[in-house]
Amino acid sequence: MFWPEGRYGRNNSDDSGRNFLSKTFKGPLHKQIRQCMAFLQNEVFKTETRKIPGQAENISISNYPYNAVEEALGNAVYHKSYAEVKPVEIQILIDKMEILSYPGPLPPVTNAHLQQRRVMARDYRNRRIGDFLKELKLTEGKATGFPLIKDAMARNGSPEPVFYTDEERTLFLVTLPCHPELQVTKSGPKSGPKSGPKLSREEVDMILSKEIDSEVLGILLDYDISEVRDYVRDQLVNMSLTKAVTKSVTKSVTKLIDLIDFFSEERSREELFSFLEIGNQTKNFNTNIKPLLENRILEMTLPDKPNSQHQKYRLTTKGKQLLK
Repeated sequence: MFWPEGRYGRNNSDDSGRNFLSKTFKGPLHKQIRQCMAFLQNEVFKTETRKIPGQAENISISNYPYNAVEEALGNAVYHKSYAEVKPVEIQILIDKMEILSYPGPLPPVTNAHLQQRRVMARDYRNRRIGDFLKELKLTEGKATGFPLIKDAMARNGSPEPVFYTDEERTLFLVTLPCHPELQVTKSGPKSGPKSGPKLSREEVDMILSKEIDSEVLGILLDYDISEVRDYVRDQLVNMSLTKAVTKSVTKSVTKLIDLIDFFSEERSREELFSFLEIGNQTKNFNTNIKPLLENRILEMTLPDKPNSQHQKYRLTTKGKQLLK
């Protein structure tokens, strides 16, 4: 598996081919798949839950849907040739995940066939491995892999997956595009202008009906609050005064809106803790600032150097919606 150094959780890179990290999984096939999926779950997959005004149910979106990745990986392990010393490779780039295996499909399947919703092969390279993985529920079998991957991507709101083999069938490549709203750029997670609908006061009240924390605030700011910004600010002030703000937003600030206004310009970690009147400790950072970074309300000025002594923090475009 290859991914740009710091692509998830550390400093960000690009897809130029430099500064990549790698990880190798060994052991029985089913353990390799499960270890790989566990690693992706911890280091790569990101899911956001969002409240939709006017409906009771929340929706969740992921950068890569778990079921789609598991099926694509299982199929790669199933159909690769074990006569060739070439491992299944996963590359995680800024805007996509690629799963590459060798060789490609057996004749008569061509690249044109791979563009169909369902591919019916006449022959399989590793039937016993396929039956074994199916029993462990690591693949679906019965030519359902392509539809499962496509449906999982569609349900997640992701672009369609791409399946490719060359004319000589020397390789098989599955490309899973990252959900466009959860892509990570060189400067960190995307935080551009919101495309969500404009909120009314009633919809704001619905989203803020429970205790406010950084996740709820992030959901609110995923929408356009330009017409109700002052109302939102007033509501946040009122919630802070009634102590409805949970410690996941801030532990010491009397008014949450004061914290937002504090970041109207770039601030250092030391300035922040002085403002909060708490100690410069990791646990205080994790309680007060990390949730705001994770919910894309704040961002680092030096995302490639998270531990730099010159590191500062500022509001994202999303967070700036609350400024007057």
